[in-house]
Amino acid sequence: MIKAGQVEKTVDRDFDMEERRYRTLEQAVQRLQREAKGYLDSLRSMSASQLRIAEAMDEFYVDAHHKERASKHYTHAIEDFDTRTIKEHVFK
Repeated sequence: MIKAGQVEKTVDRDFDMEERRYRTLEQAVQRLQREAKGYLDSLRSMSASQLRIAEAMDEFYVDAHHKERASKHYTHAIEDFDTRTIKEHVFK
C-alpha cells in the first residue's frame, strides 16, 4: 500500500536466507583466496631459498664427480619445481 510516498516493506524469508548463505560463502571464498595466495608466496620463497642452497652446494663440491651427483641433481629438481609452480599460477 502506498501512502504519502511510502511503500510497505515486503519480507521474503527465502530470499533473506539465500542472501545470508551467499554472504557467508563469499566471505569464505575471499578468505580461501587470501590463504591460497599466502601459500603460493610461501612456496615461491621456499623455492628461491632452495635455489640458493643449491648454489651453495655447488661451491662446496670442488670435485667434479661429487658435484655432478649431488648439486646438479638438486638444482635440476628445484628448478623443475619452481617452473611448475609458476606455470600453475599463470594458468589458474
